[in-house]
Amino acid sequence: MTLKDLRLIFQPESTGQPSLTAPRRIAVLMSGGVDSSVTALKLLDEGWEVVGVNMRIPLACGGGNVECQGVTETAKKLHVPLYQIDLSTTFQHEVIDRFEAEYRRGRTPNPCCDCNRRLKFTLVWDAIEQELGINNLATGHYARVIRSAGRALLARGNDNDKDQSYFIYGIPADRLQHFYLPLGDINKDETRALARRAGLSVAEKAESMELCFAGGGDYRQAFSSNETDIEGNFIDTNFKVIGRHKGIKHYTVGQRKLGMSFGPEPSYALRVIPETNEVMIGTRQDAYKQALSAKLISIHQSDKIFPGSTLRGKIRSAGRLTECSITRLEQDNISVTFTQELFAPTPGQHLVLYHTDDTVVAGGTIT
Repeated sequence: MTLKDLRLIFQPESTGQPSLTAPRRIAVLMSGGVDSSVTALKLLDEGWEVVGVNMRIPLACGGGNVECQGVTETAKKLHVPLYQIDLSTTFQHEVIDRFEAEYRRGRTPNPCCDCNRRLKFTLVWDAIEQELGINNLATGHYARVIRSAGRALLARGNDNDKDQSYFIYGIPADRLQHFYLPLGDINKDETRALARRAGLSVAEKAESMELCFAGGGDYRQAFSSNETDIEGNFIDTNFKVIGRHKGIKHYTVGQRKLGMSFGPEPSYALRVIPETNEVMIGTRQDAYKQALSAKLISIHQSDKIFPGSTLRGKIRSAGRLTECSITRLEQDNISVTFTQELFAPTPGQHLVLYHTDDTVVAGGTIT
């Protein structure tokens, strides 16, 4: 698999200043939002030579590509060159198609984690190194890289409410020395304030809460017509048929809005079973679990991963960290038990484990 060459879409006029040496050059992944724009701004203020890189990705609904409005305007305002890398085909295969395939299997993937791991921190970074000769990369995520004694560790951002380390845990540990997160020590209000002072037009740009490739629409409409559209049975926890569903692609574990009522208590999806085209329904309490297993994808601190070790973990980015113990570790398969029950641990989503100092220890997909 190869990526198309980086295409220069904006080149500022020469300032007459010599180019900095390779250690002080850095590529910033710029989407046109306030976070990546201020990331570039802060790095410039710190004396870096910044090069912007924009990812061209397809819309899953209706064709075309995601419009990154404001990215060229920001590059011009900051006087930094801007390249674009066309990921239309690669993103379709590595993110959208995999996303749909996981839903067909009755799982609930997190495409943001997958995009970061499969594209941004591998293929895109490789292209930047090979074609631009730049080893350093920065993004606008609210997380930190802690450097000490020649070692670099990924850590939670200082703003716990905005922390995004969950989404980027899949970065290869050996690349952290060349990875920078300028927003990790500030919060969103401070980011917008910096953008205003710099006169950036994206300072008040609304924050996107949907999947970028869905274009603000229902991502399920992008799925190809297949067996996930076929009506099937709702079943209870005793496998008794209690109703009919409209196709398993419309349901995920923990979902409450099911299109019909099953009793006096609110009902939730507990399992999606593609083999029999069934969706298991139960109460909210039925959806809670203390123990779960995952297939490890990335290990940042191998010395802290062993049966019996106590860590903290979360199964959703917005979830709170909860103490847990490792009960089993076999190659890349791990089982953990939490001290408290968690709502709807969902196959396909991600478990991320942290040390007590807020550094990322490891993470993987829930099985």
